[in-house]
Amino acid sequence: MTELRICFVGDSITQGTLDDTALGWPGRLVASARRKGHDFTCYNLGIRRDTSKDIERRWKAEVTARLPATAPGGVVFMFGINDMQSSGGELFRVPPPESVKTARHMVEEAKVHWQVLWLSPVPPVPGHKTKDAFPDLEEDYINVRARKLVEAYAHVAKELDVPFLDLYTPLVTRSFTRWRWLRALKAGDGIHPKDSGYALIAKMIERWDGWQEWLEG
Repeated sequence: MTELRICFVGDSITQGTLDDTALGWPGRLVASARRKGHDFTCYNLGIRRDTSKDIERRWKAEVTARLPATAPGGVVFMFGINDMQSSGGELFRVPPPESVKTARHMVEEAKVHWQVLWLSPVPPVPGHKTKDAFPDLEEDYINVRARKLVEAYAHVAKELDVPFLDLYTPLVTRSFTRWRWLRALKAGDGIHPKDSGYALIAKMIERWDGWQEWLEG
């Protein structure tokens, strides 16, 4: 049996927006681990619409309050899609270089104190635009931007020697996985999936070596 207290840090996809079970993918992951006999505790620290900069301002205080030095702790990060949105007359809520710099700072600092896993953002429905999008941007601008951000995040994770799971690529390239994801998104609002989408994310993470190493202790 492995004992671990885990903080899941991120935005609305981490929070589980539109999931009628209110579990999101973090709750499903931890519930599965507990059914296997592991003493895992889930702290969901996802906040809707948070960018990497928003998360940077709050994550350490929130995590430190929940992961005492006397107990084994882990941090799982997932963020980035909100950075790539246009808002308030700006092409990016957080420009890519700043997003990458912010991500590096958070993950690098977290690694000093706790076990860390890093997950890529997930894709919205192709062609999805927020209401404040610039009308002359490419049709699928948010996915184009997200794809490049995932590549940059993966590079940083490799430099920091932190396990990184690219959820984005299989959700847009593997036919059956993509079909399931799009169906869940279309049942939701185009950005957030319904329950089956969060279940899919949880299954993908559960099969990942990075998560399996946590289960093995």
